Amino acid sequence: EPWKEEAAGWRWRSFASYLESRSSFDADGHRRALPNNGRFTSWSLNFFGERALGPRWSASAFLPVQASRLKDDLGHSGWYSLGDVYGWARYRMDEFKGMRPALAAGIKAPGTYRTVSGIGDGQVDLELQGFLAKTFDERHYVSLNSGFRFRTGSPSNEIPYGLQAGWAPSERLLLVPSLSGVRGIGGGVQKDFLGAGLSGFWTLSGPWRLFGSYQKIVLGKHPAAADIGSVGVTY
Repeated sequence: EPWKEEAAGWRWRSFASYLESRSSFDADGHRRALPNNGRFTSWSLNFFGERALGPRWSASAFLPVQASRLKDDLGHSGWYSLGDVYGWARYRMDEFKGMRPALAAGIKAPGTYRTVSGIGDGQVDLELQGFLAKTFDERHYVSLNSGFRFRTGSPSNEIPYGLQAGWAPSERLLLVPSLSGVRGIGGGVQKDFLGAGLSGFWTLSGPWRLFGSYQKIVLGKHPAAADIGSVGVTY
């Protein structure tokens, strides 16, 4: 959502996610079935928290705990792991013609998972992104983001990008369709993808909300062709 926390305010989100993939995209962007009739699934319990350090600065972190399984004609294996851990610092700039710009610097530390068909790459990432949000009225907003991500290891550096459009058809319901993706640049293995999703927030009482989302990776180079569903609570 658009930034609107006051100094010393905070928010958090806890949610469970389910990911399933039976295919991946190759280096040319063609969809290929996983080897040996494979099927990869992963359950994840996710925690996100953000703290406003002042009227302009905030710090946030994301931590997932995963239970994964790979099954094919040769057998199956399962494992528990810590997913990629993220941390960000965000700075809110002055409003400009009704738009709210912000900058965010982030770091990703790799988790303890196995790398399977483009799901996680096990390396450190550094990124800088810009955000621009425009609220039209109490029921509609649009948010854009893009930037640069430096990736260590074999993957190429990336340009991440995203678009969200918030619509509140009632006082308690907020719907957020979105597009998000990355574009590899420079040397290394490109891990391009484009995902389309829809999220919904249902207000319970005060700041409490139920949260649900669905996202599908629709094209790319080297990522899994995954479907991801999530459900949880926000505050």
